[in-house]
Parts: sequence; structure tokens; C-alpha cells
Amino acid sequence: MRLGHTIFPLAELFRVSAGLLAACLCCTGAVAEEPQVTPYRPTVSNPAALSAPGWLELELGWLSSNGGVVRREDSVPYLLKYAFSEDWGVLVGGNLYVRSVDLGGGVEEGYGNTSFTLKHRIPADDSDFGVELAIDAPAANMGGSKPDYLLNGIYSTTLGRWQLDLNLGATRIGEPDPGTGRSEADWATAISRGLNERWGCALEVSGTARHGTSPNAQFLTAATYSVSRRMVLDFGFALGLVARAPDYELFTGVTLLLGQLGLR
Repeated sequence: MRLGHTIFPLAELFRVSAGLLAACLCCTGAVAEEPQVTPYRPTVSNPAALSAPGWLELELGWLSSNGGVVRREDSVPYLLKYAFSEDWGVLVGGNLYVRSVDLGGGVEEGYGNTSFTLKHRIPADDSDFGVELAIDAPAANMGGSKPDYLLNGIYSTTLGRWQLDLNLGATRIGEPDPGTGRSEADWATAISRGLNERWGCALEVSGTARHGTSPNAQFLTAATYSVSRRMVLDFGFALGLVARAPDYELFTGVTLLLGQLGLR
């Protein structure tokens, strides 16, 4: 009887240990799974979601604008994103290079202002809200001498297989042109979806309005291609809907995870 009593607890202990080990292995596999990029580009609007917490994410692109208030402008926009959690993060962005040709043929080139953004996500039952507070610092050889301030509200939800992102913001212009208002309203509405495991698409209408200037509006369409969980390519074009907007814009870019920082 002693032997039988001894074997039974050992067998139970073995089964419990095996179950715990299997559970640990499953949990370890879930934790070790590589996170996925959260592209904000190429649309004007941002989703409420932040990038993967603890990972530094980079967006880099090329944009060519033709027509409107200038004859042509080429730029290299970038955006660095870091999320401390699923609900709080910071963004740093701008243009690494800008070359602008005005309507008279004059050429100006250099680098653009640098923006610093604090972002907060507010989760809800079937959707997410977001708030972005940004300062556009005049650390540039092209642009004004005073910073601009931006407050942007975000609403993100799903409509069937489509992702809807609504942005409504207000910008306080640091150095407005003579005869123009200091406050500008910014809006954007984008829908996007995945077509298959690799390809996706996006459509967007966006614009601005400010006293003393004609309104600006454009329609954008883009395609995305997922090279891997850590890299997504994009390309597309935008068409101006009013005289002040560029006649058309062409763009391409990439979003990728650079690595973990461990600042959380």
C-alpha cells in the first residue's frame, strides 16, 4: 500500500508539472512573438493606436508636390515613434530635406521644422479615441521663426473590414502671413483595409481652413505592401480639390521597427 500511495502522488505531480510547463511554453511563445509595425503614413490622418510599446519605429518617405502655391516641391519626410505603453507615446518628425521651386522659378532648399508630439490613446468598447498635443519648432533654415502649436483629436473604429480614422485639429500659427488668421482648422477622414496577407489600400479626404486664406483640400489614395511584420512599404498619389492645393502629389515610403529601447 505504501508503494501504491507513493506512486499516485508522483504521477499527479508529474501531470500537473507537465501542464504548467506546457502553459509556460505557450505564454513564452506569445511574448516572444515579434510585434508588428503601426504605419501612420502615407495618410494625413493618424489612427488612435500607438506603435508597439518599447519599440522604436521609423517612417521615412519621399513626396513630390506639383502646382498650387508653388511650382514644385520635393521633400523627404520622417517620423520617429516611441510608445511607453499602449496608451502613451511620443512622436518626433519633420523633413530631412526640402527643395521648393516657386511660381517665379526661384529655388529654395534645406531642411524643415521639427515637430514634437505627445500622444494619448483612450480606449472604448468598439473604438478608440486619441489626443495629440504637438509643437512645431522652427529649428530649420526653411520656415518661420516662431513655433506652431497643434491640438488634434482622433476617432478610430472598424466598419466591417474597413478601418475608419477621423482627425479634427486646431493649429495656432506662430508667425502667420500678414492679413491671415493665427488659428487654422485641420481635418482628415481616412478609410483603409487589408486586401490579403500582404497588400492593403487607403482612401482619404483632408484639408485646412484659416481666415484670410482660401481653404485647402485634397483626395488621397494609396497602396501598402507588408514585407514582414517589421516593414511595410507604401506608395500612391493625391489630387488637389481646390485651387490652393497642389495639382497632384506623388509619394512612396517605408515604415519599420528599428529595435527595442527598454525605456518603459
